Amino acid sequence: MKMFFAAAAALLMATSAHAALITVDDFNTIQLSTDNRADGVAVSNTVAYTVGGNLFTRTVAVDQTQHSGTDPRLSSTANIGFGTLKLSNDSQTNATFNLSYDIDSLVDDVAGNSGLTLDVLFTDAAAGTPFTIAGYLNDILLGSGTFAGPGMLSLSLPELAASGNQLRLMFTGGTAYDAELGPISLQVDATEVPEPATLGLLGLGLLAVGAARRRRKTVAAA
Repeated sequence: MKMFFAAAAALLMATSAHAALITVDDFNTIQLSTDNRADGVAVSNTVAYTVGGNLFTRTVAVDQTQHSGTDPRLSSTANIGFGTLKLSNDSQTNATFNLSYDIDSLVDDVAGNSGLTLDVLFTDAAAGTPFTIAGYLNDILLGSGTFAGPGMLSLSLPELAASGNQLRLMFTGGTAYDAELGPISLQVDATEVPEPATLGLLGLGLLAVGAARRRRKTVAAA
């Protein structure tokens, strides 16, 4: 009986659930700068990349909504590199930044009980210009957060569809707001599938349990 319970415990351990951290964007694998100096015109960049073994497509769009008519050099810029995303609006400029990801590579990994996290490392609160991050999955609002200083955005992510999954983060704020953000990651619940070697050892253990029980019955009958 003790051997039976030991085998059962081994099976439970082999199929135990655990939390897994999936990096969607480390802001380092593909570095780029997207600059916009024209009011009412959106400028975007799209790249494909692999991080942590998962394939993603990222689109950065800068839609300038306000610009000084006296200085054409003023810009709104999204800089990605060295582990951060930096959003910058020059004086008298403003923009809506959209960061979109094709996350179909995660369909088998994300099945409810998942959460997105994004660290806000800096914002120019001293200038009185807080900003808001809104998260969307397939254009359905997941939630939002407004920041006047460092903090963390946490959003619950529902189960993904079979295909066509797009995660989008939209950044808006007052004139001349700046911000710096850390990598985007997903915390998901995953089930650890037993390896073939583990299953083989477990099978041998159960066979041994059966053989021992048969021997005890034979001895008792004699």
